[in-house]
Amino acid sequence: MEPAREALYEVLRLSEQKFRLAFDNGPMGMALVGSDFRFRGANKAFCAALGYSEEELLNRSFLEISHPDDARKDAELAARLFRGEIPSYRIEKRYISRDKQIVWLDLTALVVRGRDGQALYGLGLVDNITERKKAEDALRESEKRYRAFFELTAVGAGQLDPVSGMYLSVNDAFCTLTGYSRDELLGMRFSDITHPEDLKRDQAKVKALIRGDLPYFDCEKRYIRSDGSIVWARVNVTMVRDEKGKPLYTVWIVQDITEFMGAQEALRKSEERYRSFVMNSSEAIWRFESDQPIDTTLPVDEQIALIFKYSYLSECNKTMAKMYGHVRPEEILGARLGELILPTEDKNLATLRKFIRDGYRLTDLETLAVDIDGNKKYFMNNVVGVVENGFVVRVWGMQHDITERKRAEDQLRDSRQQMRNLAARIQSLREEERASIAREIHDTLGQALTSIKIDLSWIAKKLPDDAEETVREKLMQRFRSALNLVEETLIAVKNLSAELRPRVLDTFGLSAAVEWQCCEFEKRTGIKSRCRLPESDALINSEISTALFRILQETLTNVARHSQATTVFIELTVADEHATLKIRDNGNGVTEEQITSRGSLGMLGMRERADLLGGEIVVKGEPGIGTSVTVRMPLNQKEAK
Repeated sequence: MEPAREALYEVLRLSEQKFRLAFDNGPMGMALVGSDFRFRGANKAFCAALGYSEEELLNRSFLEISHPDDARKDAELAARLFRGEIPSYRIEKRYISRDKQIVWLDLTALVVRGRDGQALYGLGLVDNITERKKAEDALRESEKRYRAFFELTAVGAGQLDPVSGMYLSVNDAFCTLTGYSRDELLGMRFSDITHPEDLKRDQAKVKALIRGDLPYFDCEKRYIRSDGSIVWARVNVTMVRDEKGKPLYTVWIVQDITEFMGAQEALRKSEERYRSFVMNSSEAIWRFESDQPIDTTLPVDEQIALIFKYSYLSECNKTMAKMYGHVRPEEILGARLGELILPTEDKNLATLRKFIRDGYRLTDLETLAVDIDGNKKYFMNNVVGVVENGFVVRVWGMQHDITERKRAEDQLRDSRQQMRNLAARIQSLREEERASIAREIHDTLGQALTSIKIDLSWIAKKLPDDAEETVREKLMQRFRSALNLVEETLIAVKNLSAELRPRVLDTFGLSAAVEWQCCEFEKRTGIKSRCRLPESDALINSEISTALFRILQETLTNVARHSQATTVFIELTVADEHATLKIRDNGNGVTEEQITSRGSLGMLGMRERADLLGGEIVVKGEPGIGTSVTVRMPLNQKEAK
């Protein structure tokens, strides 16, 4: 072999060796393909990118491992490249790796040709861009989501130039909020639609964003709509910067809170009205809080002990403060419940028990309290407790001072009691006087008349027998007439004595007096009288006997005068520490109007007699059926009084 040729071969051999070293060990993937698109070789980087070994790739077409969507385009470009129509080409394409994953490669393809210009093989240089593609896809998806959020969100959104304040983009919701179209807003600054009173604050905060003093800011502001109306919005503003931290644009998220602000204003006015009502109310209004919530499942008395221990006055108006002798509410706030109402007073304990048992509510119940000077005060209360999760946490209430009313009631009650005592005394004196008069009439006058009758009878017998017959007959007639008159007078005296005070009542008791009265009533009126009496009336004292007998007399008088009854039934019973008298007739039946009439003095007298002895009387009438009168008297007069 010629030295020159040998030198050339050596050069080629060394060149081939260098190429092979570069090909096999290069960081960039490389592959050799023939004009039939089959692999002639592949370096380590190429094989690593796709997970194949070089032996698995040899004699396989690159189209076999290309993604179907990219294979056709790559084949067309490769064909043109081998035909010499293009010197090279570059595409980003997808390959299918050995484990069936998609791998993105940036492919640069060129052809190595011989001296005759014929293609020897194609050389493909690839760079794995899968991660970059994933990042681009993620960025694209993020941009899509952001754009969807920006455009479709129900709240307004806009991008603004941080320096000029011009709107760069806005969504439909922001257009609806402001009343401007998108094109109109893109030619405006945010200052053009900001309420003048909010503008300086907004501009100062945007400048702070630009300087980096704030990462973002929130505020409530007013926009002026296209029709001149004002809309309230809650705004969140953030700054978007480039990689070097330079401000690019601000993002404004705007939520319409006009209704909320209206509600807040209404709430504020309501709170003002509430405060005005509470503070100016003529009634005391208060709220007690508890240092410790009180378990509603505890026994009632244990709850009461905890109420006194933990409850304190947290709110009240001036009226309440004055009720307890203070000038301002602040002077009494914080006071414990036991400092305001007497914890040992039975009335207060009973009120608290009722409050708990009635579901932590009270209506028109009295409490007894003491003011700052120790004076007792009576209050009428309406109270409601707030129960949360089974625990009493606070109590609201209203109260008014009834101390003067209670004093007036006490005075009136004392006065009534004095009047009743006086009436009872008068009744007693009247009955005593009647009994005395009845005795005097019966004993003195009756005896005198009896003596006169005896004397007249004696004188009549002593008339001389020798007197003229005519004279004797006239004298006898006069004697008989006088005797009859004396007899009638004796009967009248007995009746008058019985009317004043029947001796049978004092001698034989109430049962006998009732039976006697029934008989006398039937004889006098012709109305059948039936009575049922107890075996013994020993437990009925004189006072009760007199009252029941007088009520019976008054009732029978009414039956005779008004009822048109044919039968009256009287029943006296003694049971359950009470004496009960029932009178029932079959007459017309008394009406409710007659029962309650102020002109019914007889009914008023009966009620007064029953009341004086702690008893009760019930009168009922049914038209066409009759009237019933029931009197019930307690036998133990000490307890009754």
